[in-house]
Amino acid sequence: MLELGAEAAKWAKRIINPPSRLDKLGAKPGMSALVAGARHDDLVDELETRGVTVAGSMPGAVDLILYGAETWDALARLDDLRHKLKPDGALWVIRPKGSKSITEARSWPPESAQGS
Repeated sequence: MLELGAEAAKWAKRIINPPSRLDKLGAKPGMSALVAGARHDDLVDELETRGVTVAGSMPGAVDLILYGAETWDALARLDDLRHKLKPDGALWVIRPKGSKSITEARSWPPESAQGS
């Protein structure tokens, strides 16, 4: 017999009610977010429903930046975007699922840009 102890109820709750993608991203009501790069209308709708202020371009610093990148070259924009982020903010790169052109296994900068 497997003995799970006091943690069993906590595990069961998490299995039955897994965290949403907004929970994983740390999006909370009252935050501000900048969504840039590739279109993610469904994500914008989720953020607004949660009470996050979302704009394509926002004056001042924001709590979250969600940047859709479909190629390695698109990552060159990260330096500009980070200047729009609050000091304790988070910048997330969203890539196409199953993409061969941009993966987590490849190092940055890409070989084509290393000699520049």
